[in-house]
Amino acid sequence: MSPRTALPLLLLASSGCLPEDEEATTSDHQDQPPSAVDVAAPDVDSPEQPDTPSDPEAPSPAVVVASPAALDLGMLDPRCLQGLEVILTASGEEAAGAFSVTAPEGWTVTPDAAELAPGASTTLLLDWEGSAADPSGEISVAFEAIGPLIVPVRATPQVPTERLTIDLEDRAEADLLLAVDRSCNMDDMARLEPHWPTLRSRLSEAGIALRMTSVVADDACVLGDVLVLDESLDDDAFRDALWAQQDWRGDWGTYTERLLDLSSRALVARCNDGFVQGSAPLHVLAFSDEPDQSEEDWSVYVEQMKTLPDPGVPLTVHGIGATATSECNAQYYQGVIEAAADTRGVFLDFCTEDWHAGLTTLADGMAAASRRVVLPTLTHQEGAPVAVFAAGLEVQDWIWDGESTLDLPADLALTDEVAVEYQLMPACD
Repeated sequence: MSPRTALPLLLLASSGCLPEDEEATTSDHQDQPPSAVDVAAPDVDSPEQPDTPSDPEAPSPAVVVASPAALDLGMLDPRCLQGLEVILTASGEEAAGAFSVTAPEGWTVTPDAAELAPGASTTLLLDWEGSAADPSGEISVAFEAIGPLIVPVRATPQVPTERLTIDLEDRAEADLLLAVDRSCNMDDMARLEPHWPTLRSRLSEAGIALRMTSVVADDACVLGDVLVLDESLDDDAFRDALWAQQDWRGDWGTYTERLLDLSSRALVARCNDGFVQGSAPLHVLAFSDEPDQSEEDWSVYVEQMKTLPDPGVPLTVHGIGATATSECNAQYYQGVIEAAADTRGVFLDFCTEDWHAGLTTLADGMAAASRRVVLPTLTHQEGAPVAVFAAGLEVQDWIWDGESTLDLPADLALTDEVAVEYQLMPACD
């Protein structure tokens, strides 16, 4: 074949028709829309442009910031005073104007109202008064020309507590000191003397063993061979030993009508070592037909005697004497009546004809004291108890007198171990 005839064939191949299926493929490709990358979508979120531009010479708005922006006090005893500062600083050309401050209860802010000029600063002094409340909250600063500024106050209040553990088994005994005015008619005491077994038996029914002694001598030493009259003596021996300790035929001495003074000395006298146990409730019973004539006020002797029992163990003063309504030849027992009221003791009317009933009442009062916890003897304690536990379980029906004394339930066995949880005094810097 010659070259002339070959050329038309080549031209026909380069411009000739493609198969039908290949033409469809190419056509489909050409009909696809452009990708999103290639086509710019309209910006629907763009704000409309203002018709007129902003005034570049307009004053900048007021802005006030607080430093610190929040007060984080962490864990603290809220009873401690707090003194803090917050600095307010204004920026901008416009004025924030006058402001006023409000704070949570318990906080005092100085100043609580003022005016803040552009570019100026002022210091707020924040003082927490100290209480058991939660100091958390918000310091709110309200401005005349701008919105309020909030400074959060965050704290985790925690009042520290401690527990006093009391073994009630030690309360199954009661120490009773009887102080007697021997200037009384011996017949008055003779009417009472046969009924002392009533006191012992009534206490025994309550699960309490009585340990008793009597003091009359000026040196405050117990007379006789037996110091402690207890359950080892039968009723007759008990009465005989008690009568011997009172030595009614002996010299009256100087202190026979100063029984609070005499009692306070007898309880610490070395000659009487072994009577005061400390762990057992301590009782003093003063018997007289006249006012107490101790040189100091009754409260002085009571406070001295309160230090003798172990922490939490009560001292209770009881009395036998005349009241304002007594109808016999006896004078109002001033001093001892007040001491009995202060320590929640029992006061019996000197003029009574029913000593059995009187000593039953005295025994019941002494038994109640065995389930009494006195917290002011703990100098690091403050406020009411927080909780009471017996045998590991929380006790719900205890009674706090609002001042000093916690009464445990009467049905609480004198074999349990009791834990009283109480608040500690604040340890503030």
